This record gives sequence, structure tokens and C-alpha cells, in this order.
Amino acid sequence: MAEGILFSIFAPIWSGPYGQHFTHDVPNRFALDERGTPWSTQTILDGPWDHLVLTPSQYLQRYTKKFDREFAELLTYETYHSPQINRLFFEDYSALFSGHLKQLVIKPIFPITLNSESTFASQFKLVQVLHKEKGYVEFLHAGIFLVMQK
Repeated sequence: MAEGILFSIFAPIWSGPYGQHFTHDVPNRFALDERGTPWSTQTILDGPWDHLVLTPSQYLQRYTKKFDREFAELLTYETYHSPQINRLFFEDYSALFSGHLKQLVIKPIFPITLNSESTFASQFKLVQVLHKEKGYVEFLHAGIFLVMQK
């Protein structure tokens, strides 16, 4: 049997603050954001963890107010339904890879700093409450670092 080492970084991960990549640019009809700068994942979204606290219909409703229905539907599809999006939480990666190889390093990377005065502290608490029963507790990192040896 072949021996080898695998190194990988997965980012962003679903349990992170901005859990997905959008494969479409913001349409030119929206030009720049309210500050006059080009849109990014962080400026498209109203806040971190929207994908973990909103249902698809709530998400669609929120982003129809910010953009138009056509683009809001695209954002909602890519977030909740696109087969290109990996919706694994940090703990899912840990479970998937642990116990199968001789050595394993798996740790969260790309941390988000959040303090009690943060405007997103209440959103973070809601994420914790909604997903704790499922065993998910790691939400403050946008990626995962993995090293495995066979």
C-alpha cells in the first residue's frame, strides 16, 4: 500500500462567519456598495452567520430588500441549494478524517475576532444556540487546516 502525506486547507467552511463563496459577481446594475467600493462577500452579506441563522425564505426576503429579486434568488440558491457549495461544519471535517490515518492534524484557521461590544455578538450567540444540540460549537474560524499521513 502506498504511503504519503496530504496537506489541505478548506476555506471558507460552512460553519464560518461567511460560509460560502459566490460564483457570480454582483451585477453591474448595482455598481458599487453604499461606501462607493466594489462588493465583496462581506459587503454583499448583511452580517456573519446569516446562512446559519436564516431559513432560505428569510434569506431571500432579506436580500430582495438589498438588491433585486433576481439577484437575491441567485444568492439564496448558491447559499442553500447549489451542489457546488460544501456545507460541512468544522466538526464534520473532524469526524470525517479522524481515525482513518496514522497521523492527523486538523485545526481551525482564519479566526474572526469577536468581543462583547461587537455588533455581531448577538448573532454569534444565536448561532451557538441553534446548532449546539447538533454538536457544532466552532463558528469563529473561516477555514480548516488538515495534514494527514497514510
